[in-house]
Amino acid sequence: MPRYKLGARVTGPYYCEARKKWRIFIYDGPKPTVLCFDTEKAARKGLSHATKKLRSSASRILGDVLAEYFAEKEQRESAKSRTCKDQDAALRQLLASYLRDDIGRMTPSRASELYLKTTETPTRKTGKPPAAASHRFYLALAQGFYGWALRKGYVMMNPFKEVRPIGRASTGKAQLRLDEAKRYREAALRLFDERKDRLALAAVLPLYLGLRASEVMGRRVRDIDAGGSIIWIDRGKSKNARRHLSVKARPIQQRLAQLVSGRAPEEALFSVGDPLKLPFRQLLNAATVRICKAAEVPVICPHSLRGLWATLSVEAGAAESAVATALGHGSFEMTAKHYAQPEALTGAKSARVHDLLEEAAPEPEVTQLSAEQIVRSLPPETLAKLLALLTAPASVEKTQHTVGL
Repeated sequence: MPRYKLGARVTGPYYCEARKKWRIFIYDGPKPTVLCFDTEKAARKGLSHATKKLRSSASRILGDVLAEYFAEKEQRESAKSRTCKDQDAALRQLLASYLRDDIGRMTPSRASELYLKTTETPTRKTGKPPAAASHRFYLALAQGFYGWALRKGYVMMNPFKEVRPIGRASTGKAQLRLDEAKRYREAALRLFDERKDRLALAAVLPLYLGLRASEVMGRRVRDIDAGGSIIWIDRGKSKNARRHLSVKARPIQQRLAQLVSGRAPEEALFSVGDPLKLPFRQLLNAATVRICKAAEVPVICPHSLRGLWATLSVEAGAAESAVATALGHGSFEMTAKHYAQPEALTGAKSARVHDLLEEAAPEPEVTQLSAEQIVRSLPPETLAKLLALLTAPASVEKTQHTVGL
């Protein structure tokens, strides 16, 4: 194995015939540091000193470097605190066998072996191996972490760089049918009205507005404006998430206005305990499952409702840019790939083509047609009725009287 792959260490002494010197090599960065000595004794003494200094320097233990990495990400505000915690836990699970070892001990073959093992090991939650999207995400996290470590000089290479992802990640989630979505809505509103279940009302907002779970659970009383007709999103997953949305449905407007009535502006809108503490987004998933069971529809997640909103919006003819903006996306490409169903996009495009064709070849107005052309364009049953009307004596007499004949 090449020496640069073995991690931080000191080697030597080696005698250099060309320079007539004894040398030691200190590997603690992208390039080794070379120290020269006149005698072998001095070189061995320098070797001992450099080894002790390297051991007493900042820790290069993998677990410690992981903590430093996520602390730096949070400090730079490149990721939220909750995101850093989730990603840290995922990486520690992937790299569990090496957390107490030097970070340089990871090699490409070990990295490939770890990833392959992850794709085949059942998870505690499902008892099945993780989906392709999940283990590909873990691989991307590892590649990003070791890329950062390489730039820091903690490793000589990124061992995960050449590891190829396995499988194909599925896009989008299963969605309810329209009738099922209506039953879901009715069950959610009933739970709110009868049991004052705030989370039931929260779980219907992704269906009506396409909100993310974090955007729903992150709302405070002051974010509901104009009698429940506007919801303000001041921050979110990306820079495009900042927006305000109009609530068109009167039943939702009324219930939102009812929910904020008499409450302090800084209270969490869907608080379940401490009024000032924002609830965990996982509670929204639990509420969605509860509503699905009450409505007797397939169990889905809040993200699926967000996708259904996108699908119905596209089918209804909403502009693609408007749908993407409402979802907090920078472009419609993300919306089309992960949210709106393909058949909705195809149907909407076909409808637009039909509209363009109809506009390109409009039907002639009646005033531009001759009497003969108008008669020919009438259905046979209409012509028969007109003929009967004209030949009937009473009709003729009435017609003559009307026109003054």
